[in-house]
Amino acid sequence: MDKYLNFNLNLSDEDLESFNRTKSKNEYAYQFIRREILNNRYPEGYKLNEIAIAGLLKDVSRTPVREAINRLCYEGFAEMIPGRGICVAGVQFTSLMEITESRIILEPQTVGLFIERAAEKDVQELVGIVAHHRAASEAKDEILCGYYDNCFHHLIGQGTRNRTLSAMIDDLLIRYLRGMTVSNGQSGDFENDHEEILKKILEKDSEAAKELMRGHFLHVREHLIKMQTKSRVF
Repeated sequence: MDKYLNFNLNLSDEDLESFNRTKSKNEYAYQFIRREILNNRYPEGYKLNEIAIAGLLKDVSRTPVREAINRLCYEGFAEMIPGRGICVAGVQFTSLMEITESRIILEPQTVGLFIERAAEKDVQELVGIVAHHRAASEAKDEILCGYYDNCFHHLIGQGTRNRTLSAMIDDLLIRYLRGMTVSNGQSGDFENDHEEILKKILEKDSEAAKELMRGHFLHVREHLIKMQTKSRVF
């Protein structure tokens, strides 16, 4: 499941080394720093020092690390703090709500395009992801539930055969993942929503799938509001 590594919170050193062998130094550095942030080993306010990070990586100079940090700034993982440099960014409730509102608008249309354009192998892969999500939920594995939740939306974006749209979906997914992990928020029990959406995809009922997708993100928004009210994590 290499194409889903961006949604894996448990990348091993071996996984990271595979980036070093098969992809660019930039990607290797990016995945390393991102893993440390997502797992809170680089907590909010931690200064991202190019020299120190390059020293932790195999055969990597400061330039790929700098480019990786710039990418993380764009994605909201890091920010420039005057007098300190680039540090790990905090997460605001308003940011997660803005992401969710964007997805309420964007993803219903995305599932409609998926139904229109996706290949049969994409549909079958989606069936498998939904089954894995159900199994993870029954096993009460919160990390895997979040992982398969993200895979579900990623694959729907990919299946539209629209690279701009799928990139937008992935960008929102990663930003949302960042917020939920740093705030220690629960991903929510949304496998039922996914199963209902999948049912309409299999029936090629575009309008019903769009409405269910919109309802799904309304549930996500409700979940965020309850999370803020009950646990005060933001």
